[in-house]
Amino acid sequence: MRVVLNKCHGGFEISERCAEFLRVHGWDVTANEVNYEYDLDDQKYLRTHPMLIRAIEELGKSAWNEDVSDLKIIEVPNEVNWHIEDYDGEEWVAEDHRTWS
Repeated sequence: MRVVLNKCHGGFEISERCAEFLRVHGWDVTANEVNYEYDLDDQKYLRTHPMLIRAIEELGKSAWNEDVSDLKIIEVPNEVNWHIEDYDGEEWVAEDHRTWS
C-alpha cells in the first residue's frame, strides 16, 4: 500500500495547485479542507487515495506547501494494520498494536 507522509517539521499541507488537480479529477475539495478538516479516519483514506498519490507524483514539489511540508510516498505492506504518527508535523507510519490502560 502506498501512503503519503510529511517528512519535515511543520505539517501535511497540499498546495492550491494540487487541490485544483484533485478537483479536475472529480474531488470537490479545497486545499484548506484537505489540510485541516479531515478527521483521523478520513486522513487514512486520503493518504492512500490513488488520486492524491498521482497528484504528488505528477506535480512534484508544487503539490505541497514547501514552507511547512515535504510530502513523500512510502510503501507499507498490505497485511500491516497501521496508523500515522508524528512529531512536530514530521510523520511516519507505525504498526498498530494492542494497548490497555
